Amino acid sequence: MGIQNKDFNQIGEEIKQTVEEAIRSMDFGKLNESVSSTVNNALGEVKRQFSQPSRDGVDSGEKEKWKKKWKKKNVIKIRQVGRVSGILYLILGGVGTSLTGCVLLGTLIAFLIDPNSIYSGGVIGLFILFSIFLAIFGNGSRKRSRLVRFRRYLQICGERTYCNLSELAAHAGKSEKYVRRDMKKMLRLNMLPEGHLDQQEKCLMLDDETYRQYLQLQKSTQEEIEKEQETQKEEKPQTELDSMIAEGGDYIKELRRLNDKISGEGISGKLCRLEHVLTEIFDVISENPDQQPKMRKFMDYYLPTTLKLVQAYADFDNVQIQGENIKSAKAEIEKTFDTINKAFEKLLDDLFQDAALDAATDAQVLQTLLAQEGLAEDKAFESAAERKERFHLEK
Repeated sequence: MGIQNKDFNQIGEEIKQTVEEAIRSMDFGKLNESVSSTVNNALGEVKRQFSQPSRDGVDSGEKEKWKKKWKKKNVIKIRQVGRVSGILYLILGGVGTSLTGCVLLGTLIAFLIDPNSIYSGGVIGLFILFSIFLAIFGNGSRKRSRLVRFRRYLQICGERTYCNLSELAAHAGKSEKYVRRDMKKMLRLNMLPEGHLDQQEKCLMLDDETYRQYLQLQKSTQEEIEKEQETQKEEKPQTELDSMIAEGGDYIKELRRLNDKISGEGISGKLCRLEHVLTEIFDVISENPDQQPKMRKFMDYYLPTTLKLVQAYADFDNVQIQGENIKSAKAEIEKTFDTINKAFEKLLDDLFQDAALDAATDAQVLQTLLAQEGLAEDKAFESAAERKERFHLEK
């Protein structure tokens, strides 16, 4: 056949022609010899692949230059996975596909001529064998194509140890999604033993040193972000609600301090009651910020005025010799604290009003549903609106 100087991709076609010629002439005497010669020459081609660059889409001079460059740098570790196996798979798959295909074709022709002369199980077996060889050939073709792309990617990177996938895609004529999937496969095959993709899978790093620098940069950047967030959190001004609750806490602390200076048990009990009510009020506001508008007059006038009265009473109580004016003022302030406590308790109850209405409405709806299902006594229930109106009238 004389194919020593031909590309190995032509092997399958030549074997196919050999088999077809044998079928036409019905002379199979030289078939085995021809096929053996073709395979031996193909194996010789495989050996030559190790000693000189193959024609896989990259110019021989460029490929040799590429090899020298990477050997000279001795920095990037690479493994040309599929260089040998791809060729062997192509040869085996090509030879197998050609032989089984021709035999299968001849068998089908014979079957059409005389259906009784062919065993159907044999035809099925030939078809399965043909499919297996075809799959082997396709696998070899994919390996060779992937190796070509791998070399192309490295050429695009040049002397850099990193490259954006978008750049690889643009120069390789592929989409970035395709290159990303392709590169992940190459990394899984360990074609770049020290290769890595960044966290966003947008940049390829070819060696461990570059990847370490990337990780260090990521760590530093994250630390800077966290530090900035912490600083912003510390510098973030208090909200109006936070300020109100903090101010209320200061009033309560001052009230407690003044109460400790007052000796009378009667007024001290009233101040303890006031402290408890104030604590409850600010707890409710903290859990229900929507009630905050009701507190404006309370914070701007009532609470400061109340604290002034407590301060005045503490000052009067600290006087050693108390005349009628001081005693009268203290008695008036004590009566005022009764009014203040009732007013503040009313404010606390008002803050719970919406929550109480919601709970009452939910209870009413549940009772109605239970009655409708026959699970409770059948009697008329007032509507939620009527319930709310009655609640306000009672208030």
